[in-house]
Amino acid sequence: MYQQQFAKPPKQIKSKAFKDRLKGHKDAIITLISPYGNNGNYLYSASRDGNVKSWDLLNRQIASKFLISKISDDTTVQDQDENQQSMKGNIICAATFSEFNIYVGYDDGFIKSNNIKTGEPVYAYQGHKAQITSIHFLNIRQLASSSLDGTVRLWDTTSNECEVIFNIGYPINMMNVVFDKEINLLYGKNTIVQVDPYKQSIVRSVQFPNFTIMSYLVHKNLLILGTIDNFIHIYELSQLDQPNPQPIKVIVGLHGWALCMLVHDPYLYVGTDDKKIRVYEMKNWEMKEDFSGHIDGVTTLALANGLLYSGSYDHLIRSWDLEEMYQRIRERAIMEKEDLNSRRYDVYLKSLPKKKKGMAKKKK
Repeated sequence: MYQQQFAKPPKQIKSKAFKDRLKGHKDAIITLISPYGNNGNYLYSASRDGNVKSWDLLNRQIASKFLISKISDDTTVQDQDENQQSMKGNIICAATFSEFNIYVGYDDGFIKSNNIKTGEPVYAYQGHKAQITSIHFLNIRQLASSSLDGTVRLWDTTSNECEVIFNIGYPINMMNVVFDKEINLLYGKNTIVQVDPYKQSIVRSVQFPNFTIMSYLVHKNLLILGTIDNFIHIYELSQLDQPNPQPIKVIVGLHGWALCMLVHDPYLYVGTDDKKIRVYEMKNWEMKEDFSGHIDGVTTLALANGLLYSGSYDHLIRSWDLEEMYQRIRERAIMEKEDLNSRRYDVYLKSLPKKKKGMAKKKK
C-alpha cells in the first residue's frame, strides 16, 4: 500500500537562469524576502557573513547595503571587518525582515535588529541561551524566535520586550510559522510539533520514525517534508492524529536534500543541495520544471517583481521568469496531447487491415 503512493521519477526537464545574477554577497545566502509581496519591486537579502542588501529590482541595482556586526556598531561595509564575523557569537544563523528593519539571530542566542536603509542598530533582543535556528514574524507586531536552548520566544517589536517564553524541553532545529495563525517546530531528527505559546501547550506532536527530516513546510491542509533519503513526503494534516499516518504522496527522483520549499499556487518550488530548483504541480505532484544555474545548494526562495529569486551557498542570487515557465508548461502539455493523439491514430491505422479482413470473412 505504501509503495503504491510513490510518484513516478520526474522527466528530464531543464531550464537555464532567466536573465542575470544579483552579485555582491561573499558568503552563503541565508534568507531572501520581498517586503512588498510577490509583485513588489524590492528584494532584501542577508548572507551568513553579515552582509545585508536591499535590491532595486526595476533598475537591477543595490539600493542599500551594510554589514551587521555585534563587535562594532559601525555598519560601513569593509572587507577587513568581514573577517571578524568568524568569531564565536558573530555567526549569523537566521534572519528575517520587516518593511523597515532586519532581524538577525546569532550562534550564541543573541538577536539584533538594524534599520534596513541606514544600517543603524535598532535594538538587541537577549534571552536565548544557545544558537538561534529560526526567526519569523507571527504577525505584524510579534517576532517569533526558536533556539537550540529548547525555547520559543515571542517579542513585541514595538516595545522590544519578550512577551512569551515557551520551553518544549528539546533543542529546536527549525521553526515554521503560518502568518497570524500557528507555529510548528522540528526537534530531534523526526518530530514535528504544533505549539500554542500563549497557552504554553502542544497542540499536535507527530514523530516520523522511518526517516530524518531536513526541511518542512505547512501549507493549508498539507504537511510537506523533505527527508535525508532525497524524498519529499506529503501528508494531510487531518490524518496526522491517526496512529502511523501514511503520506498521500511521496515524490522521488531528487538527487539531493530539499533545503528550502516555497508554495505559489498551483506549484511547489523545492531548492535542493544538488544545485537545482524543481517545480511540482500540486494537483498531481508531477514535476513541471527543473531550473539549473546555481553551482552549489539552493538555500532560500522568494517571489518578487513577478519573478522567482533563489539564494545559494554559491553566494549568488538568481532570478527565474515564471511567465516563461508557464508558457513552456503549456507548450509541453500541447505537445504531449498531440503526441498522444498521433499515437492513437497510428494504432487506428494499424488496426484497419485486421478490420477489413474481419468484414471480408463475414461477407463470405
